[in-house]
Amino acid sequence: CFHLQNIILVILIYGNSIIFIPGGPEYSFNFNYSALQQHFADKGFMFIQGGRRGMLGFGKTFRQALYNSSTSTFLEDIACLIRALHTSKEALKLEKIFLMGASFDGTTALSIATQAPYKDLPIDGFITLGGVFNIGKFFQQHSSWDNPLKHVLNPIENLSNLSKPFLVLHGDFDEQAPLDEVFELREKKETLGASLLQIHVLKGANHQLDNTSEALLASTEGIVNFCRTGKYFLSKESLI
Repeated sequence: CFHLQNIILVILIYGNSIIFIPGGPEYSFNFNYSALQQHFADKGFMFIQGGRRGMLGFGKTFRQALYNSSTSTFLEDIACLIRALHTSKEALKLEKIFLMGASFDGTTALSIATQAPYKDLPIDGFITLGGVFNIGKFFQQHSSWDNPLKHVLNPIENLSNLSKPFLVLHGDFDEQAPLDEVFELREKKETLGASLLQIHVLKGANHQLDNTSEALLASTEGIVNFCRTGKYFLSKESLI
């Protein structure tokens, strides 16, 4: 029932499942080695990576196919995949299912987590890495992105609808997704009392959270702990 292109099952070991949407939307999957994927595979996770319809290819045609892709269709594709995994949890011996979005797809993850149609989605939590959350402000700063993605709902305004644990990780050296959006999200959390939202800013980390060994540890180990216990914590403190 779902049509996400390039679904990659990196490895299947009994335990948890992470569905990863890598951002963009100008993203084209490649088969290069990924330390992030390997880390979760080594920890016994099923790691599934998917992208928007039309993500295969290069050049102007490729970009236009992505820009013309429907955001609502992408959200429903992801929701359908989550439901399919849930239906097969016993056969796959899965304990939990998480959705992780990076960069622009921080908005995608937060949209699914806060929109009414997905309130009862059988998922255990959400994670974002270097995410964009105030989509209205983002498009003001990136006027060249003149495409239908502008019509997506601004998920930061729907934070009160959050009903599952949501982990936000962001580097204070992120030059692509402004840190002030995270502070805006934190302010919104405090106003609404959104206790399910956990926000952590990592010292010296870049947009990918992989420019230092400390940043990589803070993101990967912290995510594993969050998936297993519902709380983000490290054996070695590295937070602001």
